[in-house]
Amino acid sequence: MKDLSFLGTLRTARGVPRLRWEPTMTTPADMPLRRFAIFLQFACCMLPFAFSPSPLSAAVPYQPMHPDPVVEAWRWRAFPELRGLGLRCMAEGKDGSMWFGADDGVRRYDGRKWTAYTLDDSLLAAPVNCLCATRDGSVYAGTGFGIARFREGAWRRVFPPDGELRWPTYDLVETSDGDCWAGTMWGALHLDRATLYTTQEAGDVLKGRTPGLQISILPNEAIPIRWDGLVS
Repeated sequence: MKDLSFLGTLRTARGVPRLRWEPTMTTPADMPLRRFAIFLQFACCMLPFAFSPSPLSAAVPYQPMHPDPVVEAWRWRAFPELRGLGLRCMAEGKDGSMWFGADDGVRRYDGRKWTAYTLDDSLLAAPVNCLCATRDGSVYAGTGFGIARFREGAWRRVFPPDGELRWPTYDLVETSDGDCWAGTMWGALHLDRATLYTTQEAGDVLKGRTPGLQISILPNEAIPIRWDGLVS
């Protein structure tokens, strides 16, 4: 029977198998077994690395999931005070109060109480088609007859300053320079400079009807205007 003592003995260190080889005198006939012992020792050393994650292996990066704030129910609040009023537009004032344009006028909510503004409060007309809160604390309301402004606790007529000519206003916006512009049935109105950008035909109709208004003529295709029923 062959002497296999050159294969060494199998020992453990802290529970991890380890093959310890102690050289002995061998013969040429024992060389294959010696080579096998060396291979077995190498395999036992590499075994822990074979089952451990490789630092070079590809990994899926962690991507945190953020919920869409638009669909989170706790962010939304219903106002029963606006039901049945025909809500048309809204704006946030400089002081954080919310303004709502409705069929019968304007509603203001300061976080605690509601205030209603109608024709009895010097609002130019109703319904209110658009609202614009500006940086100076004013709130503009566009109606079918023109534009009114709320400032220092009261509504006042802004445009047209007088007369019976209707100025249906459908949009109001404050530009970066602080000026207010209005999209009206007659054209684009630069409110702070009392300048209307409109077509030649509309300009001819408006001459003499709105004193103090400057008219700048644009090509017909630039501003599609319809004033059926506005002028008798």
